[in-house]
Amino acid sequence: IFGHHLLFALGGAEIGEEMIPILQKIGSFMRNSDYQVYIDGHTDNIPIRSGTYLSNEELSLARAFNLMEYFVKQESISPLSIALAGYGDVHPADTNQTPEGRARNRRVEIIFKSQKYF
Repeated sequence: IFGHHLLFALGGAEIGEEMIPILQKIGSFMRNSDYQVYIDGHTDNIPIRSGTYLSNEELSLARAFNLMEYFVKQESISPLSIALAGYGDVHPADTNQTPEGRARNRRVEIIFKSQKYF
């Protein structure tokens, strides 16, 4: 789980510049492994109010997609080894009743699987 405050702005899907050094290290690991990678995007339960994304599900998938696009374009990772999911607010890591809990729910998970599924 990556810190929401480092990776994405509230309600946004653009990768924060301060995360690039960490993503470079993950990209190096991905290039030198045989793992399949699942990138799962998540949001808190506050409804989207921007015109860019129509729902939390769409925002969560955009976050996962932008991370995949970074790995493919900047780190030369094969897109054939990456799968995406956008869960919106349906799999919270913490409560949505507090600002701190909602902050922890705005996240992207990168999951490495040794078993081949795709």
